[in-house]
Amino acid sequence: MRPIGYFAALVVSATLVTSTPSLAGDRFSALADSSRLPEGYLELSTVSGGVTATYEYNSSRIMIETRRGPKTPAELRLSDPDAPQFEIDIRLVDEQGFPFFTQYGGHGPIEPTWKHDYNQSKDPLLKALANPSDQQARSAFRAAEHALVGLSQTRLNKDLAPEYRALLNVLPTVRSMMVVERIEQISAQQSDGAEVASPAVTCTYKNKIAIYSQPCCANSVTGAYHSGTIAQNISTSGQTTQAWSACNHGTCPSKMPLKCSWTSTASRCALSALPVCTSNYSILGSCNTHVCNDDSKMQFDGVKGNYCPAPNTPTCTDCSLRKTAPTC
Repeated sequence: MRPIGYFAALVVSATLVTSTPSLAGDRFSALADSSRLPEGYLELSTVSGGVTATYEYNSSRIMIETRRGPKTPAELRLSDPDAPQFEIDIRLVDEQGFPFFTQYGGHGPIEPTWKHDYNQSKDPLLKALANPSDQQARSAFRAAEHALVGLSQTRLNKDLAPEYRALLNVLPTVRSMMVVERIEQISAQQSDGAEVASPAVTCTYKNKIAIYSQPCCANSVTGAYHSGTIAQNISTSGQTTQAWSACNHGTCPSKMPLKCSWTSTASRCALSALPVCTSNYSILGSCNTHVCNDDSKMQFDGVKGNYCPAPNTPTCTDCSLRKTAPTC
């Protein structure tokens, strides 16, 4: 059960963003052919900056949102045909207004309102109640899977090709969130090896982060690799209840091989966001800028260290070029 009114403002905001137009044609304005409406969709329309959709499956209703950002650097697209044309953000929200899956085309949200901390309460009990149950999470991910499969059987307007491709490419990641993780119950340990108690009995999640990487940018930087990450909150039963995917300005994790992953052994509170560099992005790297691998390192360190690094830690602003993905 979630606290009454905890997401009231969010649900109102979501309703305002995706309010159903009065005309059926407006509700499905993103479709290239309205006669090929995928089953289960209550809305599939074009909005400023992207697409919004409402989908229902087995009484579970979700909202799908996209936002288009800057173009992906040409150097990345030349070396990798899977690199997207634009940085596309994707957010999947359940019927309670909880964003159970978010993908960043860059290193953080294009839409400022997506930065909201949905677990903002300092009270551990309220934090725990704010997260969906295993059944709610599984139903939401299952609905998202069916929504994306249905989308693959129709066509969106030609000018929405980047959004269409981004949504279909995220399907493998959404499916992977329904795989029950094997969870080992191991006590937390201090750096000196002494066992310590979990910070709160309500904090019963495992945090996981995986790094995906592949060669890139051969025309610009010899021996360079692009990387992205996927982070998850995992319940005691092994069900992912919330996840983030960071494409870090290039090819998204779903299209790259896994390099390594790390899962916390001790129970923790749920992650509420991925830390991001706030310095400018540069494919070649220079002082006071960052590359994709700086983003990946900051994201990995933030999850593993159970803290949120300062927005501009040295890896985000130093003058060195991090050519390869960080290790786990």
